[in-house]
Amino acid sequence: MDGFHFRRLIAAAMLVVLTSVSLRAGPPLCVSGIYPEFTAFNSNARRSSSECGIGGVVPWAGKLWYLSYTSHALKGSNDKLHVIDANYNHEEHPASVGGTHACRMIHAESNQLILGCYFIDAKGSVRVVSRNALPGRLTAVSRHLHEPHRKVPYLTQEGAVYEVDVQTLEATLLFTKPAAGWHAKGAYTGQGVFVISNNGEQPAPSVFWKIDYSKDLHRAQRHASQFFKTANPEGHTLLGSLSEWDGDTWKLIARDQFLDVTGPGGLSGARKKNDPLWALGWDEKSAIIESRQNGHWSRYRFPKPSYSIDMRTGGYTEWPRIREFEPGRYMAFINNALFDFPARFGDGNTAGFRPINSMLRIVTDFCTWDDRLVLASQDASLHGVTVAPPGQVQSNLHFTSYESLSDKGPPIGWGSLWRNDFVHADAISDPMAIAGYQFRTLHLFQQGVSEAQFHVEIDPDGNGQWEVFDSVTLAGGECESIQLPDSLNAHWLRLRSDQATKATATLHAFSNRVAVANEEDHFLGVTPISGADSETQSLLTPGHPTRDLRFWIKDRSGRERFYEIDERLSFKLQTNRGVIDQHKKRQALTEDFYVDAASVVVKRADGRRYRLPKGDAAFDQHNNLRAIREVVQERFLGNLHGTFYEIPRVAEGRIKEFAYAPDYRRIKPVASHHFAVEDFTVWRGLLVMSGIASGPDNSNHTFRSQDNFDCLWFGEIDDLWKLGKPKGRGGPWMESDVWPGAPSDPYLMTGFDQKSLELSHQSDDTVQFILEHDFLADDSWHFLKRFSVGPGETVRFDFPTGFSTH
Repeated sequence: MDGFHFRRLIAAAMLVVLTSVSLRAGPPLCVSGIYPEFTAFNSNARRSSSECGIGGVVPWAGKLWYLSYTSHALKGSNDKLHVIDANYNHEEHPASVGGTHACRMIHAESNQLILGCYFIDAKGSVRVVSRNALPGRLTAVSRHLHEPHRKVPYLTQEGAVYEVDVQTLEATLLFTKPAAGWHAKGAYTGQGVFVISNNGEQPAPSVFWKIDYSKDLHRAQRHASQFFKTANPEGHTLLGSLSEWDGDTWKLIARDQFLDVTGPGGLSGARKKNDPLWALGWDEKSAIIESRQNGHWSRYRFPKPSYSIDMRTGGYTEWPRIREFEPGRYMAFINNALFDFPARFGDGNTAGFRPINSMLRIVTDFCTWDDRLVLASQDASLHGVTVAPPGQVQSNLHFTSYESLSDKGPPIGWGSLWRNDFVHADAISDPMAIAGYQFRTLHLFQQGVSEAQFHVEIDPDGNGQWEVFDSVTLAGGECESIQLPDSLNAHWLRLRSDQATKATATLHAFSNRVAVANEEDHFLGVTPISGADSETQSLLTPGHPTRDLRFWIKDRSGRERFYEIDERLSFKLQTNRGVIDQHKKRQALTEDFYVDAASVVVKRADGRRYRLPKGDAAFDQHNNLRAIREVVQERFLGNLHGTFYEIPRVAEGRIKEFAYAPDYRRIKPVASHHFAVEDFTVWRGLLVMSGIASGPDNSNHTFRSQDNFDCLWFGEIDDLWKLGKPKGRGGPWMESDVWPGAPSDPYLMTGFDQKSLELSHQSDDTVQFILEHDFLADDSWHFLKRFSVGPGETVRFDFPTGFSTH
């Protein structure tokens, strides 16, 4: 084998045969497709880990296998290899050695499942590659370029490439770090090349890794010096990379944040020499698919359903993937949403790529097992959490069906073809996906020349045949928002300008969620805000060192109770005063917003105010309700005046002085409601809410203490969408003192299908109001409309249905 001889490390192997299964009394409890007993934990009794995700889930040898990972375990940890048998018995496998692993592959020639550092044969016997011989966070494993029957290459998140003999488990280090970027994610072999991806950037390798990069960097520079000219880029444009190796030379394909790399063969590898390769990624503009056919890479863009993974180092990204979940049927998960993905996606064959939903759950992997779609997740985390931290981190599986995926959040997303880019005359933009969205707003802005004409082109059939749909002429500094008609039936859209200019073109796209019959029954027992007692209070959190849920409640008489709830959702009354006091202190409510006459007001860490709609006026009287906490890793869930929101963290590296704080510019409404939800958290994969009356006996989601006095609601986090579509009322001003030329606070517009504006004033003169909007969610403002309002007059403006801006 020619390109693979650089450095050798000999690996020892352990053989462990699965010989016992732990049995329970009765079937496992399941709520909203979540089995609490299947939860993955990795904390010890002394302290919690900072992260516990599920790195891969694969059916094999008649069972379902999955493994957990922690943050930075290069050799071993308390993470486990998990097994569920046909009777839904669950076991943490005795061969478990832990680590930070998310790779999986089925090696056909040896008939083994490779899951992290575990090699599992057809009978379920497990061997383990020595963690000393194969250190690092194992992020991808693939087919070998030259000896696929005998060896597999591994990629570690630190950037190293190894090869492992599938029979002897001997490991050989090939490259320490051959590609630019940081936080390596994906690898795949096909069309005669080995492709790897990095989804982040770091100024320099941390001393934490204790690896000497110098020799290998020097070696790689001889073949790919262009990698390291931009190894420490300034700004936000050169982050991460996509690279390929032909067995001799490394080649840089793209300098963006790339994630999964795969093809139609999926976990088994390329089926045919000419199978396409797919790389899933993102940049500041949008989400990206790079497709390789006949040695040529092509780029396609699609709207980001969430801003919650935008981070310079790539650290908020766990684990976007493209996967075949049924024979010939593929899905992609990225930015908190699932997409249908065509089986032969590539140039001339892109029809069928469309959004399925949006989600609050992070899907790290998925498969079909026992005729059910299984979604692996990344749930509770402690990374940077300072307010109401969970006792320990954990994640679980969600069992559902393809048909039920559309019951979660509606398709939504934002993506730019150009973003303050210098555009050449007649240069064609990348294609942007537009199929599958009910409403589509295209925002165009140019500031490079006195006048430029933009041609909007569409690919109706996804076969690469383009036609002009419309043309728009813009003066310098002019912005225009175009509502694409519902009748426009096309898969992709692209732009070209007749002039060289500096331009921005951004698509906002979303659909209204279609409600399912009787889905409101999910929330039977949750107390309406109109009848809630503002004197009561409750606090929730996953416990530690116990794996139980901790629940403290105080009624209006001042009587306190403290429970620990186990995996059977049984309440156990506890009286340990020290534990209770610590719980109350760590989970204390914080003042995350306030309400004035105009709207709900939130403040970014730098003091910048943002305004949100109000819900039921009864919410004004309650200061006992949790407003914001992190319940899914590295993003916030907000419950603000009757509306739940997804709130991204501020992307580290953008505004370092308040990294990890809520970024209200990029907030997304989830659902509006009229319930007095006192607290909420995620535990064992379940969303848990307090503030529950003694619910009716026919509710499948309310569980009570033995005396039926205290009650909690349990469900799946994406059940929240069933509360009802986002709605509210408010604005930037209400009886406010306004100075000439002074802008108002920003007021949220995105995620609401119908919007109207009313303007009035108390001046004796006619007043001109200028309506500005920020469609990039970056505090850049553009003219939208001018209003002239006379004394005593009220002017109402109804936005076009489906118009979207941030």
